[in-house]
Amino acid sequence: MRPEPGRPRHHHGCRRTCSLTATPDRLEATATAVDAEALGPVQDVITRHLVRLAVR
Repeated sequence: MRPEPGRPRHHHGCRRTCSLTATPDRLEATATAVDAEALGPVQDVITRHLVRLAVR
């Protein structure tokens, strides 16, 4: 099932999430995690994906 546009997808028991919001002039990424240790990996994944997509 796809989430509604503009609504983040939530997974129960997930320690970290990322929500993307597109506007006409930018893309906002908001990462959340239960602690700093869990936030690092999600920031790394977001960065790698954005860099990979930017060069396409």
